[in-house]
Amino acid sequence: MAKQILDFRPRKVLEEKESSVILRTAGTTVIRQYGRNKAYRTYCPQRRHLNFEVDGEKNITGVKNISLVCRVSEFLKSKGLENPNNAGKNPIARTMVVFKFSGSKERIREMAFGKQQVSWNPDAPFQLLRRNPEFESWAKQLRTFLELRYGKENVVAVIAHLDVALPDVMAVVLAVSSSNKFSYIEKFAGDDKFSYRQRNIDTHDQLYEQVNKHFGLERGERRSSSDGHFFTLTSYEFEMLQYISLNLQEKLDKLQQEKESIDVEEERLLESVKSKTTELANKKKRKAEIESKITSQKSQAEREKVINDEMEHRPQILYEELDKIISRIIETQQQLKSAREQLQDVADRRAELDEQAKDIEKKIKQDLPTLHEKTMRDVRSTGWKIFGEDSVEQINAIEKYIADLPEHKRNTFTKVLNHVFGDSMISTILSRPNEIAAVSAALFLGYIEQAKFFVDSHGGNSRKLDGEWMRDSADDDEAWRRKCFYMGIKMMHK
Repeated sequence: MAKQILDFRPRKVLEEKESSVILRTAGTTVIRQYGRNKAYRTYCPQRRHLNFEVDGEKNITGVKNISLVCRVSEFLKSKGLENPNNAGKNPIARTMVVFKFSGSKERIREMAFGKQQVSWNPDAPFQLLRRNPEFESWAKQLRTFLELRYGKENVVAVIAHLDVALPDVMAVVLAVSSSNKFSYIEKFAGDDKFSYRQRNIDTHDQLYEQVNKHFGLERGERRSSSDGHFFTLTSYEFEMLQYISLNLQEKLDKLQQEKESIDVEEERLLESVKSKTTELANKKKRKAEIESKITSQKSQAEREKVINDEMEHRPQILYEELDKIISRIIETQQQLKSAREQLQDVADRRAELDEQAKDIEKKIKQDLPTLHEKTMRDVRSTGWKIFGEDSVEQINAIEKYIADLPEHKRNTFTKVLNHVFGDSMISTILSRPNEIAAVSAALFLGYIEQAKFFVDSHGGNSRKLDGEWMRDSADDDEAWRRKCFYMGIKMMHK
């Protein structure tokens, strides 16, 4: 399911450099190297002409070549406002927010370009593309959303970018309150961190309800509305990869279907190239025959020195046919060129699909197993660390026990070893290390039912699972692995 993306960046000042990047008046190198945002690195100047603005009347216009810094200054001047950051050298007050709206890659690209084939290489040559009206409609509704939420007069600019790999809409919104004063707290933040958090949640909720649900962009699940289960980063990645693995085959099937369509198209184009090549050769042959006839008739007339109406009329007919043949040759050459270009496009698309298929297969064959192996290694590492700590404790216990014995009773040493090691963690780890690691990894990743099934099918006792091992909010990954490892030992202990 496609998700909505909302980036919210407060600003004390808006610098000319950032303005030139948003407006795309800066050079290609400056834009691609700006900030830490990887999206700028995909900037393609050949698609810059597709960018647009949405003005206050919801009209779609080209991006105005007027600095956003100047626009802000003009707005403040019209309102009779002083920028609170002009008094000192170091800006102190947050005066605006730069919003960035986007969505999941496949859906946002479809909104921007529809079914058109787009090369996402930043250095791709110029492509004859058009904006999809759906993206324009989305940008208009985003402006309406911002105006309703923060005031129409505070929305300085709404600019859409189709020249990056993940098309977006950016907006500059001022923090001017209803009393005509700068107040970031009133417009955006709230009185405390709880108000700020709630406002952010409301912004995401309302963005989905008022705009994005009409465009197939879902709101992401927030933790406050979930079941409260604590997921580690590793388990989250595992869940995501497992989700992906369930859908990868479907994607591969779609790719295969598209490749089959390409095969059909390629066969058609090859046949077209073949027929056009033959047709061109035949026309050139006919052209040569006509030219030969004209030359022959001229020679005959000169030899015989006979000129009459019939002799004059014959070359004229041949010249007319020659003109038609030349026109058809030019037309056929153009058609042949077009067919060859289409054939090259098909080959490029096939290569792109092959690359996508390789990426999907890599995720299936490498990424998911690698994550599981990493978790197993981490759990084993923790287990052997626990094993070492427990061994030291056991050795200390042995030394203390022996030291307290009378010398003549030291022949009981063997019994002491049995007493200390006979039923301890060490004996369990040594006898069933792989089973314990497997159970512990499953518990660590949250797969409780799978862990229980494994335990019962490998001679353990799943009923020993209790609440002792559950993760505390204060547990880091190491503490959580320890709990899972101890529970794995407990469950596998006969």
